[in-house]
Amino acid sequence: MPGILIETLAVIIALMLLFGMLYRRALDRIGFDPDEVEYADADGQGRLLYSAQYGLQGKPDYLLRGARHEIIPVEIKLGKCPPSGQPHDSHLMQLAAYCLLVEDVTGATVRQGRIRYRDAEIEIDYDDDLRDSVLELLEEMRLDKEGDAPHREHSSPRKCERCGYADICDESLA
Repeated sequence: MPGILIETLAVIIALMLLFGMLYRRALDRIGFDPDEVEYADADGQGRLLYSAQYGLQGKPDYLLRGARHEIIPVEIKLGKCPPSGQPHDSHLMQLAAYCLLVEDVTGATVRQGRIRYRDAEIEIDYDDDLRDSVLELLEEMRLDKEGDAPHREHSSPRKCERCGYADICDESLA
């Protein structure tokens, strides 16, 4: 019995070391210092953040610890950075929503966020204007949800094929 216990303990320690090594390797690939990572959802195991005040929930890819106890949300995108060097509006609003969510849930100051594309990283100042923009968007979304169902805004069967709502959409082209 003691031999099995020692072997089991050895396997557990080996697995912990392996997972630690894999985690550090993943962080190295994206260039974060493991000591600055406050939260990670790259593997889908991060906890869901929820704000009752804003009716908002989500799981940012990473939360980094910045200077002066700031938290920096980071959103990872698999595609290339747009040619303009500016993020897509949807990516910007997603990041802004994470900034708002993190501020509310953690009470920490959020002054910036980052969008990391395959070939570039863009730092975004999270200021009053961006905060107001995401709050306006959330209000628009609430009003739209209370109204009629949205209509398809394209004529591409390929978009419909990849849509998560294609099976319930009465306007699907797929």
